[in-house]
Amino acid sequence: MRTTKKTLSFLLTLAMVFTMLPAITLTLTEQAHAYGTYAKNYSTEYYYSSDTTFIKAMCVGWDSSSTNTVRNQMTSAGWTPTATNLDMMQDWSGTKHIAIGYRTTTDPTQALTGIKFFDSDDAHKNYTWDGKNSGWNGSNGDTDANGYKYVKDSANTNIHYYRAGEAPFDAYSKDGVVDFLMKMGSGYGCVYLCQTKDRSAGAPITAVDSMSSTSVNGYTAVGCVEGGCTYHSSAHNHSSRYVGIKRLTITINSDTLRTNYTTALGRYNESNYAAKYTSASRTALQNALNTAEGILSDLSDGYTTSSQTTINNAATALTNAVNGLTLNTYTVSYNGNGATGGTTASSTHSYGVAKALTANGFVRKYTVTYNHNYTGGTNTSATATATFNGWATSASGAKVYNNQQSVTNLTTTPNATVPLYANWTLASVTLPTPTRTGYTFGGWYGEAACTTSVGAGGASYTPTANK
Repeated sequence: MRTTKKTLSFLLTLAMVFTMLPAITLTLTEQAHAYGTYAKNYSTEYYYSSDTTFIKAMCVGWDSSSTNTVRNQMTSAGWTPTATNLDMMQDWSGTKHIAIGYRTTTDPTQALTGIKFFDSDDAHKNYTWDGKNSGWNGSNGDTDANGYKYVKDSANTNIHYYRAGEAPFDAYSKDGVVDFLMKMGSGYGCVYLCQTKDRSAGAPITAVDSMSSTSVNGYTAVGCVEGGCTYHSSAHNHSSRYVGIKRLTITINSDTLRTNYTTALGRYNESNYAAKYTSASRTALQNALNTAEGILSDLSDGYTTSSQTTINNAATALTNAVNGLTLNTYTVSYNGNGATGGTTASSTHSYGVAKALTANGFVRKYTVTYNHNYTGGTNTSATATATFNGWATSASGAKVYNNQQSVTNLTTTPNATVPLYANWTLASVTLPTPTRTGYTFGGWYGEAACTTSVGAGGASYTPTANK
């Protein structure tokens, strides 16, 4: 009796090769930012053009011989006399020619912010060098009863001028106020001039001059030293003369800039900032922060050459940069890892945002063909369909993620590709037991010559390829 040997024929072997794309690593050097440096500690902010000059110091002087004598003396000492004198003033000892001089600076923080005149009967007198009521016959550096020092630039008894607002004379001030007295001769005509750099006194002074009324060409009077003024009520009457000043007048507001800067800095200091946002959007925020810091640094003393328009534009740029922060993305690719059909599209993920993995579209199934291995026999077949378990991070690894699982931050490398591999459980088939009249079934083999046994009828067989 012949024994029929059935053949399992190899019909198809599918090999799938996947190439992993290298991850792209982007390295940036971020600049440090510290908001505390730019905290606001003043109530009024001023704009000034880069060519603005300010009054840094003033002097007042008199002489009894010639109108130009005291002006020349001031000029030779580096002072600039005002365009006109304060004219003449008489006390019991005669006529005095009065002049004022000034020095300038381009630094608003060094500018005088207040000037005030007092007459000899004013209560302020008690806080000036004249506290002893003993006249002004001392030498430079002599101290009065209240601790103020007597300062003059010339020993010439006919030419006296006293100054304030700059070293070393600032050292002679009390309570942040610099005072000096101009006393006309030995009579009762006295003028006290008080200057200060205290911000509360007003805006920085940009110009000073003498004038014949309380308001001329934009100047505002801060003192009167001629006839009709109380400053020398004992003196002979003459036409009134006034000391006038101009101040810095343009104010700005940086509140919105500071608010937007705080917001932008908060985003900049977020955890994983570099990994979270794209290089281009971080650069835009970096530039906006740098611009804002330049303005705020300049404004740390309350003065700036940045116009309100410039400040507003910087505030808007910060908002735009914050709104323009774009999350870094990465790609997840899906490897069928032995799949015999189907596709699964790659998915794009944003850093910090949860997103589901693409639903598995791969299949892995093998067809087993039963060749009865004799003429006239009818072949049959069975299909073994593998079970998809989920996704692994390597071809031979265990399942890590379920199908369509929501994931976050699978990488911190911008623009990287993260490969995932299908994880399968292979399926088995039960080998049939065929019959043929006059023959005994001897089992299933892998070839017609029946040399490689696969299994007997009823046995379980797990194919790894189409057979």
